[in-house]
Amino acid sequence: DGEHVMTCTLHARMKTGNNATIHRYEGSKVMTVPFDQLYGVSWRPCPRDTFPDKVRSPRVKTVDASRAADVQPQVKAYRAPGSTGGLAAQIRAERAGEVTGGSMPFQPSGGYARSIPGMAPEPKAGGKKKKPKAPAAEPAPKPAAKPAAKPAAKAPAAAPKAAPEPEAASVESKIRGLNKKLRQIDELKARDAATLDDAQKAKIAQEAEFREELAKLEAGESTPAPAPAKPAKAAAPQPADDEEGGDVELKKKIRNLKKKIRLAEELKEKATLTPEQQKKVDAIPEMEKEVAGLEKQL
Repeated sequence: DGEHVMTCTLHARMKTGNNATIHRYEGSKVMTVPFDQLYGVSWRPCPRDTFPDKVRSPRVKTVDASRAADVQPQVKAYRAPGSTGGLAAQIRAERAGEVTGGSMPFQPSGGYARSIPGMAPEPKAGGKKKKPKAPAAEPAPKPAAKPAAKPAAKAPAAAPKAAPEPEAASVESKIRGLNKKLRQIDELKARDAATLDDAQKAKIAQEAEFREELAKLEAGESTPAPAPAKPAKAAAPQPADDEEGGDVELKKKIRNLKKKIRLAEELKEKATLTPEQQKKVDAIPEMEKEVAGLEKQL
């Protein structure tokens, strides 16, 4: 009808708030129809004579052409956005010779007069000269300070703590090694006996021996140390029985053999084997016996 406008919010743009709204041509809202999902909206077609023709809306009032010549725009100086015009006014004053301050006043002959930094400004014509100030009197010498007392002698530094004896360190390392073996035996006991090999069963059989040795070491560690004897001739130091360092090679051999056994066990699952692979599978019992012998030496 030429008086109403329809707007809408579609589901393709927003999943919520879909609606169709009708406004009058001046912007007032007539009605709003909400929808859960709105995909399109349009006016329903109707015959051309359904709505009568409307009178044309009046145009916006403009200035009469006869008075346009009398109205002239006011010309203003350009001012940058955000500028107050103070800098331009100062430059105009300097060019006119009305300088109120500054170290480089504008000279009409061209350029700015340079001044040496720190130099006193030239006195104005007809001004009074200031009298020079009298030199300040020297301050009286201060009495000599008494010599400071000598600092007291420092107390001797505490003696460093004695390092642990090699024999005690060796006992502690043996106890740690036995506790580690007993923990491994407890883990083997928790497993199914049918899945244990000969080396693991032999290790479980040594549990009583390990516990007896551990009890002896702990009893010897808890006894009080004997009183220091008189100094005697220095005896040759005995090498400490380092359980961790002495068994490194054996442990390395055991790890390598177990790795070979594990790889050979994986080859058993294959349907066809090469002669070299079959040789590795046949050597499994021999490698297990060697591992059991090496573990007994630990």
